[in-house]
Amino acid sequence: MLNKPGEPLNILGLNPTYGVQINIQAIGNAGVACGSSQEFSVTLNILGTPSTGDSAYILLPQGVSFLSNSYIPGINAPPGPAILNALGFQVPLPILSGGGTMQFSFKVNLGAEAGCNDQIILAQTRVRTEAFCQSLGAPCEVYISTGEALFNLVIEHPQLSASNANLTITNGIVSGSLTVTNIGTINANGATAQIWRDVDGDGTLSANDVLLQTLQISASLAPGASVQLNGSLSGLDSTELCNLLFVLPGEENCACDEQVFLLDDFNLEHTALNFCELQSVTLGVPEKMGATYQWLPTSGIVCTNCPNTVFIPDPNTPPGLPQTLTLIETSSGCTVRHSFEVTFGAATATIQGNPVICESTS
Repeated sequence: MLNKPGEPLNILGLNPTYGVQINIQAIGNAGVACGSSQEFSVTLNILGTPSTGDSAYILLPQGVSFLSNSYIPGINAPPGPAILNALGFQVPLPILSGGGTMQFSFKVNLGAEAGCNDQIILAQTRVRTEAFCQSLGAPCEVYISTGEALFNLVIEHPQLSASNANLTITNGIVSGSLTVTNIGTINANGATAQIWRDVDGDGTLSANDVLLQTLQISASLAPGASVQLNGSLSGLDSTELCNLLFVLPGEENCACDEQVFLLDDFNLEHTALNFCELQSVTLGVPEKMGATYQWLPTSGIVCTNCPNTVFIPDPNTPPGLPQTLTLIETSSGCTVRHSFEVTFGAATATIQGNPVICESTS
């Protein structure tokens, strides 16, 4: 057993017979980046004779993992493999009469969380011994630390920022784009953004939210460089637009924190309408409770603040000239700009193929 925070354990008979001097060093560049690996060497000066069960422990911080089969024995070290545990791994100490030197090396992988909170690798030796736990009133097996060494990891993470988030719906297809900029000092190994449906509407990424699409590039992004991520998704209507999030996930971008952007400004292009003659046209969208509406321009619009209205074109409208009408829908700080393109008649033009044409046109 190891003593943990809580009520003190009154233990009798703890008399370790030796100590250990430990040195842990990085092999090569110690200033490494997230997503890479780092090799370490460990040297132990054992000042006495170890017993069976005594071991050297390497305890790794969050986000740092032991690279499988990377343990390499050196002077007096056991051949391996290293014994894995929940916090890292351990290596048995050699039974050296009177003590001696032991050396070994190992590698670790540095994940997205590496160095974000805990940056310390702990090398520790422990002896296992029998003692009497007075608090328990019974004999007990305990481990006593006989030596420690710390290594402070310096891990660099990419720093990304996002801007110009935009979604456009055309004929039911949602096209999304986001500009990602590397504002850090090291290269970013690509960039990933995600589009989520904010199910609970709290403006943050929650457990019940639904991932709709992932936008990404794999090319390296140098410091100061920007890239636009693009993608599309289907199955959304205008009533669902105001509950979407753009997310720069932490793990996928090898960053310590995720970044969440609430999308609140959208452009929705409706299917273009064509009529052979000038006529009144009904335009609009399903009414959304609590929303306000404004048509622009107002000329020819029968109801300028209704979700559905009738558009009466100017009798002098030239044939074939597209007219764009915009309905601005606002609710709870979210704005959707509905764009309707309407064309009456057809301008004189050379027609190729076999399209449907209006009467009296050629």
